[in-house]
Amino acid sequence: AFAIMIRMLVNMEEYVEHLDEICGRKPFQRLYKWDNATDVSCFEPEYDATRPLVDYFARTPEKYLEIYVGKSDNVDHLLGLDHRGKTILQWSLSPRTQSLVIEPETAPWDRRVEAAGRCGEAGYITRFRFSPIIPVKGWREEYAELIELIFARSNPDVISLCAFGWMDVEDTRRCLDFSLLDPEFLAA
Repeated sequence: AFAIMIRMLVNMEEYVEHLDEICGRKPFQRLYKWDNATDVSCFEPEYDATRPLVDYFARTPEKYLEIYVGKSDNVDHLLGLDHRGKTILQWSLSPRTQSLVIEPETAPWDRRVEAAGRCGEAGYITRFRFSPIIPVKGWREEYAELIELIFARSNPDVISLCAFGWMDVEDTRRCLDFSLLDPEFLAA
């Protein structure tokens, strides 16, 4: 057994009170990211950190908020917010095998796309980041399936790519089952 401790170090209401000052320091900056390293949506709506940020950027001229939804489909708390088209939602997305086998305990690939579709219908700007791209066996067919689903169920503003490559081979071997990989990429 193990314990997980999560520390929240920001009083969002107080932080929002300082956003005019923060945004004023770099008036040319138009996009502000609400965490790009973790899936903040797992704490919502209970933590209620997203709503004050969405409200602030909805009423702030020429400034946009980007929320990294990550590998989640937890978006119901966003659907009724008056974002005025000033909030961008970005999902980390991967195809079938990677989503279901390598990324267990996350929302499956198709549910992430469906969540993005619901958010797009609610007027949000939606984006996907294929991340990390891991060339599993059959990756071409699986990405074709994923791309077809994306355009059948959503209308993304941007799709960006992020290849898996931040670990050396030995570290990767400890966290990834190499038998899942395309033999051509495994050999490389």
